[in-house]
Amino acid sequence: MTRFMTKNIYLYAWLLIAAGCGGKSGDTDGVVKNVRVETVTSVGDGRAAGYPGRVVAAEEASLAFRVGGTIERYCVEEGQTVRKGRLLAVLDDTDYRTQLSATEAEYAKGKAQADRIIALYRDSVATADDYDSAVYGMKQLEAKLRNHRDMLSYTRLTAPFDGTIQKRLHEEHETVAQGVPVISMIGGGEPEVEIGLPAADYSRLNASCSWRCTVSIYPGESYALTPVSVSPKANANQLHTMRLRLDAADKPLPAPGTSVMVYAERRAAATTAAGTAAAGQPQLQVATSSVLGVDGHAYVFVYDAAAGVIRRREVTVVGLRSDGTCIITAEGVGAGDRIVTTGVRHVNDGDSVRIIDESDTNIGGVL
Repeated sequence: MTRFMTKNIYLYAWLLIAAGCGGKSGDTDGVVKNVRVETVTSVGDGRAAGYPGRVVAAEEASLAFRVGGTIERYCVEEGQTVRKGRLLAVLDDTDYRTQLSATEAEYAKGKAQADRIIALYRDSVATADDYDSAVYGMKQLEAKLRNHRDMLSYTRLTAPFDGTIQKRLHEEHETVAQGVPVISMIGGGEPEVEIGLPAADYSRLNASCSWRCTVSIYPGESYALTPVSVSPKANANQLHTMRLRLDAADKPLPAPGTSVMVYAERRAAATTAAGTAAAGQPQLQVATSSVLGVDGHAYVFVYDAAAGVIRRREVTVVGLRSDGTCIITAEGVGAGDRIVTTGVRHVNDGDSVRIIDESDTNIGGVL
């Protein structure tokens, strides 16, 4: 007997045992039943492809003045939402105004002298060298004047994009050098998620992967992700930094800094219990206790948080694990879904349920 046949015999035996204990689908008694649920995770190449990450702003900048000086005042508060071009902070511009006034006077004097030499040259009185000195001397003065006007304008710091003021990094009346950040600002657009991708997974990264994430502070919610960029160079921890755009749609928007769990659904062909290939379907990891066998078919119950009910979904069991989990494929189940893990023989499709949460007086969630 081959290893493949042995594996399938064990798998069929498990399904037959589960089927013998299975309840009938569709029975309803109007009672709200207590159940425990867990989040479905994705599996890649025989292991769960889950990566811890955090939400980051799509745009984030530490803003600095392009000239040094003393901070005269801030024009915004921390946490304030601002539009692009909004004045954020101002330096004491006394020295820069004085410098500009001196340059303007120098420019006026130089222009008067240059105009006289040019006029004399046209009358064939001045030499060509005098004419060149006057013309190029004026160009130097014009460049100097523009530079000093720009330096005066650099004493005013404005918002480079729409966003929120995260932190003021210095106090008013402090003196800061050129280029030293004084305000931290984050963009107001859709946030992104940043993860560290192991080198082994980076080498298998391809366009067929689909990405999702769950947020602990919003149980039951699953967010679609779109890859934005991935660093080709690993950091000191041998991780490649990957950023993914978070599609919140009508769901609550997690704030930057929030921890998330990211799942990669690799759509590689999976071998089913019958020995056929289930191409295009991601492999998922669930607790063995969550799978119900009925008449040779396997099912799980997906929790619909909006309606407070459970929905039965047929799945294909690919394999069993020694840690109490099994690998499944299914069209109606995805990573991030929450499924019933206990009492599956006593619930039916469409039942109203109450989720049991572990508490200080319910250690282990057994009540």
